[in-house]
Amino acid sequence: PMRSPLRFIVVAALLLVAFVLPSLVELVTDWWWFRELGYQDNYTTVLGAQATLGGLAFAMSVTWLAAHLRVAAQTLPVESQVVSTPEGLTIALPARREMQTIGLVVAAGAAGLAALYAASSWQDFLGWRHGEPFGTTDPVLGYDVAFYVFTLPMLELVRSFWLVQVGVAAAGAGALYLLGGQMAVTPFGVRLGGRARRHLGLLGAAFLVLLAAGAWLDRPNTLLTPTGIIRGAGYTDVHARMPFALAEAA
Repeated sequence: PMRSPLRFIVVAALLLVAFVLPSLVELVTDWWWFRELGYQDNYTTVLGAQATLGGLAFAMSVTWLAAHLRVAAQTLPVESQVVSTPEGLTIALPARREMQTIGLVVAAGAAGLAALYAASSWQDFLGWRHGEPFGTTDPVLGYDVAFYVFTLPMLELVRSFWLVQVGVAAAGAGALYLLGGQMAVTPFGVRLGGRARRHLGLLGAAFLVLLAAGAWLDRPNTLLTPTGIIRGAGYTDVHARMPFALAEAA
């Protein structure tokens, strides 16, 4: 049979060919094309923005997720435990140190996806970084038009990023608390231990803060949303929906 190191090398090579090589070919092709057109500096700016966004997103995401999973893993037994299911199956649960390693790998994988999502939003990032005021304000909220063009998309990106991070952290921590006995699903509902209640409660509070931020952002977004046959806020939007969104955010 194929030995473990050789198997690892084969799998790594297949992953490299399947995922990394096509992206590398596309990168080199685009680099040559922009160089032929004399716009190599423009492409360098795009690559720099993608690297900055992807790197920041990966660093923040892996630190955030690894920290929450590590805290939740502290409730797991130090030694591996063997449990039996009602069907007679015997399952060996990973020990605390093994689960912390698994959690770090999961955090790195989720952070990689977050980095790709952030890097794909390089246009929003460059617009926000280099945007200039238009000198014209909207008559409803009093924001400069540049806020809607450059700042609002970036705020939406940041909120969406952290909304996903909080959700993934809550799901991962909840799974570990379930394995560690700090969470149990009973006929009377979900029962939480003290540690799990505090941890998941803080994540729930963060989720509500992000929802409130979304309600606040709905106000300027309303001015950009079609209302019937017109584009923008109508009478009901200005005098009912937008004040209600502000009350929700507060």
